[in-house]
Amino acid sequence: MQFPDNKKAQLFINPAAGRGKGKKYAAKIRNFLHHNGLITNASFSRAPGDIAAKVKQACIDGCETIIVAGGDGSIYEAVNGIMQAAQESQGTIKLPARTRLGIIPVGTGNDFIKAAKIPNNWQLACEQLLSATPRLVDVAKLSTKNVEHYFVNNIGSGFDAGIGITASNIPLLRGKAVYVLGLLWHLLKGIPNPQVEIKTENYENTMKTTLVAVSNGICYGGSFKITPQASINDGLIDAVIAPPVGRFGAIPLIIQLMRGTHLNNQKVTHLQCRKLHLKSDSPIPLIADGEIIDKACSEYSVELLERRLSLLA
Repeated sequence: MQFPDNKKAQLFINPAAGRGKGKKYAAKIRNFLHHNGLITNASFSRAPGDIAAKVKQACIDGCETIIVAGGDGSIYEAVNGIMQAAQESQGTIKLPARTRLGIIPVGTGNDFIKAAKIPNNWQLACEQLLSATPRLVDVAKLSTKNVEHYFVNNIGSGFDAGIGITASNIPLLRGKAVYVLGLLWHLLKGIPNPQVEIKTENYENTMKTTLVAVSNGICYGGSFKITPQASINDGLIDAVIAPPVGRFGAIPLIIQLMRGTHLNNQKVTHLQCRKLHLKSDSPIPLIADGEIIDKACSEYSVELLERRLSLLA
């Protein structure tokens, strides 16, 4: 893919992604894209939220293509920047965002790229961008405490979110190992089973649960195949509601989640919908695309925005 000089893509790199992989490969990524005529310069994120703010401004300034090099958190920020700019432009996001998004994975989990069919290798991902064509994919809007967030992969609430928050604070380790360590820590602490009320356009129930995951993509946490049948362009979100379990019940459940066989468990509820509302009788942790949204959330809503993001893949 080649762009006119006045419409070069803007590259945003998270040097902290993948426990430093972003910094390690930054020069190689920048040089490859520059040599092949895709970009003229690159911008580095300096703090959480930096990519979102810079991408939003780039979109407002007329940038038509954003390339982000980072992990799921960096993708999350780029998507929020694009969608926030689209919302300001449109008033309400009824049309696809004008700005296209390209992804170069250098993160820890790199979960979204599995559903997007982007290679989990920075060089192969760069090469794919050379011939990539835009395709429209779904985006989900998460609303909590009068704040709107956008995600393309998954939100976790409850036990899984707690593991994700703990894992994000574990130094040095990457990939599966960091999530396994987070899991062991929470097994020792004990597993809360809050009572939640869940409503969709075709389902309503109140129950105790270990976790509720709402997905656009197919996996999270590096290897947990939470919604293996999900699609990023089917116009639906997939929700998984796990039954209440204790320490010993959690282990087989986690194994099922890693293998993607939990949907065969009759105690696990799987929903497909366009809107979902959750209310919990006690605060639960909430994460979106690996980013901490709220460590003590009592209520949130998710709405699927069909084919609103133009993805280069």
